[in-house]
Amino acid sequence: MSDPRILVVGSDAGVLARTIRELRPLGHDVVGVVGSADMRHLWRNERFDAVVLRAGLDDDLRESFVAEITEVDADLPIFDRDEDDEGLVDFLDTVRSKLEG
Repeated sequence: MSDPRILVVGSDAGVLARTIRELRPLGHDVVGVVGSADMRHLWRNERFDAVVLRAGLDDDLRESFVAEITEVDADLPIFDRDEDDEGLVDFLDTVRSKLEG
């Protein structure tokens, strides 16, 4: 299986950009997005194997993203990461392992 394509949804563009810079050299096919309009555009026009909801998302926004995602693909794995940046690479390695499992 090729590397899973993972959509990482966050609330801070700087944190998300740093996360993506760290993950791409490790072989992750990761796309990051901030904000619901960007997420909806990507979500409806591209294919992903999993979605990671980053820490710091407002509860209402998080709930909105989950509803939007499950409306389009109820079987898509959604991983809710409510921790800070520490250990994100390990977390995404775990996501990849579960998807390949």
